[in-house]
Amino acid sequence: MYLFHTNMQLQQDPTPPAADPEKHKLIQQHLLLLIHTLKCRTREQPCKLPHCNVMQGVLQHVEVCRAGRQCTVPHCSSSTLLIRHWEHCSRHDCHVCLPLKAETVFIIVC
Repeated sequence: MYLFHTNMQLQQDPTPPAADPEKHKLIQQHLLLLIHTLKCRTREQPCKLPHCNVMQGVLQHVEVCRAGRQCTVPHCSSSTLLIRHWEHCSRHDCHVCLPLKAETVFIIVC
């Protein structure tokens, strides 16, 4: 399964009402991986979750990246948009966040 799917529509509106449910699922998986990776950074033992190490590198890059949407580093722009959206989303009908916030966000443990 490809967890790092980038939805170009996400840049304009993260939750278009008529969007494909499969795209929302891929975006949610990307978001869950980001949330996991943010929490996993504080652990002392290595993570066994596939793609966590890749996302560790992406998050390190995101912290210093100033290119914004023009960044050519894979997953930088989409990850930055997802993190920003997650932190500031207050929509009660958000197709991306609602399912994750409604369940006490299942974080994959290493």
